[in-house]
Amino acid sequence: VCHIPFGIDIDVFSKKINNNQKKRICIGTVKALEEKYGINYLIEAFSKVKLQEMDTELIIIGTGSLFDKLIELAENLGLKNSITFIGRVSNNDVVKYLHKIDIFVVPSISESETFGVAAVEASSCGIPVIASNIGGLPEVVEDGETGMLVPARDIDALADKILFLIRDKNLRTKLGINGRRYIESKYTLDKCGKMIEAVYSKIMQTSI
Repeated sequence: VCHIPFGIDIDVFSKKINNNQKKRICIGTVKALEEKYGINYLIEAFSKVKLQEMDTELIIIGTGSLFDKLIELAENLGLKNSITFIGRVSNNDVVKYLHKIDIFVVPSISESETFGVAAVEASSCGIPVIASNIGGLPEVVEDGETGMLVPARDIDALADKILFLIRDKNLRTKLGINGRRYIESKYTLDKCGKMIEAVYSKIMQTSI
């Protein structure tokens, strides 16, 4: 069995330009709003973050069967004015929203999360990623190097990591730079394409 990672266009998912005048920290995610992606845990964690760091916001990009329930959860937690549900956006527009985000979160709760494409795209943009330590996410998020891993479903741990990055701008910058370099070294279209070519070449040679 040969596992070939999903390659992305690092020219499209370009490094965001940091705005030194910006004060409000934007936390965000890009995911289908389905049970296995744990968006409700992110909202619960954000409610704890908001109690300590008022100048923060959360944007959630994507749609799904839980869209209305997640909006209701946000409203019940008093976060109606602090969380923006963007809904579905085109693939071409995803990077526009990524460039608004300071901390990217992937709170998945299912082992079926085999490869974190959204995490790779965020890292390519130079954004630090906090992700659940589950499925294939540890493959694309290096704990302490390009982002941070937390136990799935652990609201307190997730809130703590978000708060930690909010309060350490230098660490956010460092993880973002490392993340971009990591994607450049492993997950570009060119590198993944060459891996596919090598597999086909090997198959052809053995079949002759």
